[in-house]
Parts: sequence; structure tokens; C-alpha cells
Amino acid sequence: MDAMHNIDELQFLIVVSGYVITLLLSGFIVKLAVGLKDQEPGARKLGRIIGKCENLIAITFILANEITGLALIFAAKSILRQKEAQDDAKYYLGGTLVNFCFSILMGFGIRLVLRIIDSPVSADKLSGIL
Repeated sequence: MDAMHNIDELQFLIVVSGYVITLLLSGFIVKLAVGLKDQEPGARKLGRIIGKCENLIAITFILANEITGLALIFAAKSILRQKEAQDDAKYYLGGTLVNFCFSILMGFGIRLVLRIIDSPVSADKLSGIL
């Protein structure tokens, strides 16, 4: 029982670390890829919040093996940021795609590490971890 308990702790640590790394690095990756744009502070803050929510949802869908749910994120974000995308399509589409791709890569990276330690995450285990 103790060995199983350690695996669950290790699983938890890997999943939480993946989320934290993604949240900390995603903004930097987006800025590096598309640069900065002069915006009102409120719009910039909203963009960061939307991006972080996108990170969390994308990784959760990947860990729960609900890959088709990723389309929901992209569609919802496109609707939500429609006006900004019309004003500067390259900036917003580029930022969205870079952030989305980074989240997807991190999600699959977490799954890979979990498989390497021979501890795949099922939807039941994921709900227990989170």
C-alpha cells in the first residue's frame, strides 16, 4: 500500500508541476513569439487571464484524454476575442496559437512523464488528484 501511495504522490507532483510550469512560462513564450503590443492595462490583464484559463483547460482536457474538447477552447476564445482579432488578426491569432500549442505540448509532456513512470492518468485518477 505504501508503494502505491508514493506513486500517487509522484503523480500529483508531476501533474501540479506541469500546470505550474505552464502557467509561469506561457506568457513569456507568447511574448517571445509575437512580441508586445501597446494596449490598455485592462485589455492586457484580460488577455493574460484568458490565456491562463486556456492553459488550465487545455492541459486538463489532455490529461483526461478528452482531446476533442480542445476545439471548445479554440472556438470559445475566438468568439470572446472576436473584436480584437478583427483589429489585429496577426497579433491575436498568433498569440492564441502559440499559447494553445504550448499548453498542448505541456499536456502531452505531462502524460509522457506519467507513462514513463508507468502511471497513466485516467479520468478517475485525475479527479482524485485535482
